Amino acid sequence: HILMFKDLIKGSEPGIDNEEEWQVAVKAIESALEQLSVARKVEGNSLKADLVRRISSLDGSLERIEKISLQRSEEGKEKLRQKVKEVLNGHQVDPARIELEIVLLADKLDITEEVVRFRTHTNYFLKLLEEEESNGRRLNFLLQEMNREVNTMGSKAYDADVSHIVVEIKEELEKIREQVQNLE
Repeated sequence: HILMFKDLIKGSEPGIDNEEEWQVAVKAIESALEQLSVARKVEGNSLKADLVRRISSLDGSLERIEKISLQRSEEGKEKLRQKVKEVLNGHQVDPARIELEIVLLADKLDITEEVVRFRTHTNYFLKLLEEEESNGRRLNFLLQEMNREVNTMGSKAYDADVSHIVVEIKEELEKIREQVQNLE
């Protein structure tokens, strides 16, 4: 019911009365915007350096995976040869056919293709960071692709050591993804 009394509460419109006050306000706003721009540039450079460091660190993890996989591949082929000999127990089978099957099986476990694609993605990621324009979406997409490749590596490896490294890489990719979300 208090609203029925129109003149009970009166307000005044805030404003700047003269040109001199207006110029002071404009200068203060311009100065604040300039400081914001400088702060964002400093933060952007720091973020970029962190992303470069994190992406570059993944290369060492990939090298460890490659080394383990190569070693396990050779060991696996030899174990498979021994197992085939045991199973055949003197029965005659074409040795070329056995070798072909071993090679085909080893090829299914080979992660070279995934490693190459992962490295291609990391190189492109670093290239995009050097560009002046905003590439947050493209960087995010590349991170998704890197996750796919590393998941495939983990699936193919059948090795606990490789699985642990894959988890480390995925954790680092998640940290990178969180940082990329801060890019504009």
